[in-house]
Amino acid sequence: MARKKSTKSIFTAMAEPTTKSPGLYSRMEVATGLLIRSIRVNGDTLLVDNFDVQLKQEIDVKWFIQGGPRASISNLGKKWVEGQMTFPLRIERDSTVPDAIRTLLRNAELPTESISLETNHTLSYLDITAENGGSDGNELLNLNDLVVKSLNIIATPDSEVKIRIAFYGRIDSRTPGDFIAIPDIPAGRNISWIDCDASRYSSAMRTTSKIEFNIENTVEDAVFLTAFGESRSDQINIFGVTKCKWSGSYEEVLRLGVETENYFHGGWKVGENILLDFGAVKFYSRVPLFEVSEQPLSSRMIVRKSKFITLTSPNQTNSQGKLIYFPEEEI
Repeated sequence: MARKKSTKSIFTAMAEPTTKSPGLYSRMEVATGLLIRSIRVNGDTLLVDNFDVQLKQEIDVKWFIQGGPRASISNLGKKWVEGQMTFPLRIERDSTVPDAIRTLLRNAELPTESISLETNHTLSYLDITAENGGSDGNELLNLNDLVVKSLNIIATPDSEVKIRIAFYGRIDSRTPGDFIAIPDIPAGRNISWIDCDASRYSSAMRTTSKIEFNIENTVEDAVFLTAFGESRSDQINIFGVTKCKWSGSYEEVLRLGVETENYFHGGWKVGENILLDFGAVKFYSRVPLFEVSEQPLSSRMIVRKSKFITLTSPNQTNSQGKLIYFPEEEI
């Protein structure tokens, strides 16, 4: 006779413990960021995907004679403000580019004047950190002396056009930061891949699958410490842009039977006149300096990748050397 299988378990259910085991979600309350997606650029509102701004300072230890800590001193250097933001390229309901985006693009192309950013995400301490000992006198201040250090704009069929900007600078005047998001912000339309286009003298680039443009500005700064007993600060006193670099890239799906005489071997192509159209803004390069194109030899679809650094012709006027064009401007 077969023995009946017992359904009784040797394990008994335990009551909910009064004290949970230590862990990420059991013994702390996680802080979340402020749900504010807007900042002000020179007083104009801009909706952003993310915005990160931090006060930076060079802090290190210098060693003398030997490598141990007994023959070392602290080295507290300059303070500066650095950050980045990402936002979609958009147009207003009247098909114009928002003033905040115009200001950032113009500053990236020609950073001769500083811009201001109002936000509630930054704190600053004015006096010298080495003479305070704790740096516990931080203030919420506006960022009123910045330049665009780098700009990247990219368009692909998979997503809307995004602009990424990194900025650099200082807090010049001690203006309190009391920015609060405007309750009603009229949002325009985001630019997508269908709004974009690209062309050059050698080809209409009808099969472009990716467009990208970059601006990189090199920033130099200086710090001057005043005499002891006077108002002293270790924040940068002056800064400037020493050089600007404009560059771009694009990818093309090659068409069968054509493009045989259009493979870039690299070099200076005068009058190539590359036009990268991102719908609300155009980047126009009259004299591109090409790298050798990447063109894979495979049985799959051939996608050629081309990169260039843009130049301005020396025999043209300053107006002809313009890089960025808005919809109302003629090229």
